[in-house]
Amino acid sequence: MLRIIKSPSDNGTYNLVLEKHLVDHLDTPTLLVWRNRPGVYIGRHQNTLDEIDTEYVEAQGFEVFRRLSGGGTIFHDESNVYYSFMFPNERSVTENFAYFNTMIVEFLHSIKVEAERSGRNDILVHGRKISGSAEHYAANNVVHHGSLLFATNIQHMAPALTPNKQKFTSKAISSVAQRVDNIMNHVELDVDQFTDKLIQYFVEKFGGTFDSISDDEHQATMKLIEDYYGTFEWNYGKSPEFTHTKEMRYPFGIVEVNLNVKNGTINNMRIVGDFFHTLDLSDIEQRFIGVRYQKADVESVIQAIDIPSIIVGATAEDILNLIW
Repeated sequence: MLRIIKSPSDNGTYNLVLEKHLVDHLDTPTLLVWRNRPGVYIGRHQNTLDEIDTEYVEAQGFEVFRRLSGGGTIFHDESNVYYSFMFPNERSVTENFAYFNTMIVEFLHSIKVEAERSGRNDILVHGRKISGSAEHYAANNVVHHGSLLFATNIQHMAPALTPNKQKFTSKAISSVAQRVDNIMNHVELDVDQFTDKLIQYFVEKFGGTFDSISDDEHQATMKLIEDYYGTFEWNYGKSPEFTHTKEMRYPFGIVEVNLNVKNGTINNMRIVGDFFHTLDLSDIEQRFIGVRYQKADVESVIQAIDIPSIIVGATAEDILNLIW
């Protein structure tokens, strides 16, 4: 018997943390289906700042969440359907990917979409990616989750997943750009009908039953978000250590900033160049140690320093542009 839940929430963080709670307390194989408002979801081992254009993402109000699973960064919106299988783990990692992705391909075939598996975790239609998946494990259980691009806004996806011109040297694994397509181009359905057909397919395949999230499950999910998965430390601080270097030529001279960022905060900083300064620059550098590498936090430190009186000819904006 399969427990089938259609999430009542459009919050990606909530849904992915709900998934975590469900798998940790799994007593019945479960399928969770949901759709999210726009957001960017980072792979477990990726550098958040190296995967997204933070200014674009913040300006659009997109949420950012680090998944528990590996794999690359993905963009979601209301027309992207997400599914999560939570089953007792009875196979190897490779076999799990094949097993669950084959079921998704078979569903797509049932609605006349010419889909095929590609590699370990992608599903293609005519050579273009319409689904990607990832996995993580809890005790003796497996979570296999994936996205189905039904009518995703590609105009948002591309800039959101294109980092700005920061020069990072990171130990993280970067996403690989791929050609994508929307399932809507291959069916005469809207996203609601598509979601209903996905659920009905697995109702029939497994003799599944619909269920709702209990109050206890909801409260436990909210507490996990508040205590851990909704924090800066999880979504940014868990990024692998990286360095940032940027050099600019100004009328007052060349300035180069070198940063080391660890656990999401500035661990070391050096300002070098051929400019003139009136004080030891270590006084400026030390003020940034331990500061979160977020634009607002960096800007707050800079505004508290009288930059023009220390670096002759420079402005606070000049230094902000170098650091961020």
